[in-house]
Amino acid sequence: MDIQKLILNNTKERYKLELEYTDNEDAKQQIINIINKLDAPLENKIDKFNNKIDEAETLSMKKKFYRLKPLQKRNVLINYFIDKKYTKEQAEKYTTKILKMISDETIKNANIEYDIDTTKVTNINSISIIDDDVKYIKVTKSRNKKQPDNKNDSDDEQEDDTIEEKPIKKSVKSNKK
Repeated sequence: MDIQKLILNNTKERYKLELEYTDNEDAKQQIINIINKLDAPLENKIDKFNNKIDEAETLSMKKKFYRLKPLQKRNVLINYFIDKKYTKEQAEKYTTKILKMISDETIKNANIEYDIDTTKVTNINSISIIDDDVKYIKVTKSRNKKQPDNKNDSDDEQEDDTIEEKPIKKSVKSNKK
């Protein structure tokens, strides 16, 4: 018998004794209600409490990655690496390095793709694991210039060179004195 059950049984016995020696009908009714509540299975109360805690934790995770608390970010990243079949030690090592990169602003929270519904990281952009080490890969945005279409209506190939013209801004001086 564990300590919680001993305390519960002791409490019930005290209320039952009080019920025997009470003459007031209102007080008796209140004591009977208390005893009935105490007779409800203790496991159900603990399970309900644990379920509420789990729901609260899940709701706290359903926000954008940058809004998660540091411990939540750490846990989510560790789970990501474990899902990718890395060992727990490797996952913790990689997570520590990534969180350091985020704090140093080497990478941004936006580089980590996080699914709010499943509360899991789906991808980490700009990061590569090479030789058991996390490396930052700088991604440059390339501007795709539209290539001219080469039409071969005849045997002669013609290339169109396109020149982008930029408007010239003329500065106007005002004669305010």
